[in-house]
Amino acid sequence: MKKQDHDFGARRSGGRSWLCSDCKREKKEQTFVERVEIRHQDRTLWQILVPAQDIHGNPIAVGHHKEWDERCREITGDGMTIMSTAKGDWVNGSLSEVMREPMIPVMLLATATQMDEIAKFTAFHYDQKAVFFYTLSYDAYLAERIDDEKTND
Repeated sequence: MKKQDHDFGARRSGGRSWLCSDCKREKKEQTFVERVEIRHQDRTLWQILVPAQDIHGNPIAVGHHKEWDERCREITGDGMTIMSTAKGDWVNGSLSEVMREPMIPVMLLATATQMDEIAKFTAFHYDQKAVFFYTLSYDAYLAERIDDEKTND
């Protein structure tokens, strides 16, 4: 159906205007492009490698990971992106041998102070001798859609 084949913006008996699904999609696409705010974050994008198993090679319980997730959200006041388990190799300095263990890469926005707190908590929570974390980007932005009642018609 073409736009000219129907009554664009006709009123229902309740007084609210309505749009067909094609017109709604087109209106949504137009307003989305026009109504996005880009905000510069005052935080850095970090990645930290979280162990997937304990020192004995046993998988870490999901509940234990969820406690870590919750604490990180408390520290940053924000969410995180938890990746799939990856294979990790690292050299045990005192033994000069290559250690292999699964790890979980996690990305989050945090200040340096917040990230220090997260790293310390991670070492304690997972009983680790060392925790590896690093910056992914100092340029972290958020493109956030601004919804209002008009874009939901």
